[in-house]
Amino acid sequence: DDRAICEAAERAFAALGVTGYGRADFRVTPAGDVVFLEMNPLPSLAFEHNELYAAAARLGKTPDQLVLGSISCDVERTVLRRAG
Repeated sequence: DDRAICEAAERAFAALGVTGYGRADFRVTPAGDVVFLEMNPLPSLAFEHNELYAAAARLGKTPDQLVLGSISCDVERTVLRRAG
């Protein structure tokens, strides 16, 4: 279930303090349990290393949308930090 994986990823990012983009790796058991394996807080954006792009595609995002979304989040976080 993609929703269970997304929720597990949100918990992993929050628990580890990872902001911006990153890659959380999971396994789904035959029973449907989502098991966290590891976090890569700075995965490659090279298209040859396409795990990040494959995950985005599963959520309906293009590579351009993934990169632009990451940049937008970083700019917003920087503006908020400077403002306050």
